[in-house]
Amino acid sequence: MEEEVPSKQTVEEELLDGAQKLAVQCRALSERVSAHFERTKISTDLLATEVGTVQQSVNDLNERLAQSAANLPPESVRKLHNYLERSKLVFEGSGPGDDLRKLLPAKSNPFMLRILLGKNISVTTQRRADSIKIKEEYHHFRDTNAVYFSLFALLLLAGNHIGDIRPSLGMSAEGPSEITFIPLIKVGIQLYLCWLLYFYVVLSIRENVLKVNGSRVPPWWIHHHYYSIGLVLTMLTLPVDSPAVDKF
Repeated sequence: MEEEVPSKQTVEEELLDGAQKLAVQCRALSERVSAHFERTKISTDLLATEVGTVQQSVNDLNERLAQSAANLPPESVRKLHNYLERSKLVFEGSGPGDDLRKLLPAKSNPFMLRILLGKNISVTTQRRADSIKIKEEYHHFRDTNAVYFSLFALLLLAGNHIGDIRPSLGMSAEGPSEITFIPLIKVGIQLYLCWLLYFYVVLSIRENVLKVNGSRVPPWWIHHHYYSIGLVLTMLTLPVDSPAVDKF
């Protein structure tokens, strides 16, 4: 028994029907996603309002305690400080909801992020797992490159101290032939300075991202990397054989 071969019209109708259903399905899916985001936004806004209220309550209670501590029993003051400290720790990320300050209206990005990403780009993560991954990647990058930092510096320092390597390759009319690795060392120094610039810029960006996401990064640590960026940029503008580069 021969199979019936579908006509061109039947195939065309099936394709048109499938395409029409797919277009309707995509539209319905888009509407559901839009509604989901709207519900999420409303829920987030409500939580942000509550977080702001709680933060203000903690600050107010701290002020009242500071004003009234002298008139309260020491044991009560100690308990109040303990409760307030626990509240602060939970508020800043010790609780299951991670850093609650992320829900507050976003402040302007730190200096390094503003000049590289702009002031309207958000690098805040809402999930605790994502914040932990960012911190782990930062530590991995810093620790791994710290090894290269020391290794390259030692190699260049050794090469700079060795100076010219001049093995005699035979006599010529001009005298003994010589080989020198000084040009290679100077090129290596320039490459090392370029790598240092990359290293410090990346560290600064990652530390600012960590700070935005609630990590306690000391300001002096970030500023130290800013100063290092400025120093490396200055060194790159100097001749590679200048005394300043040699001392560096």
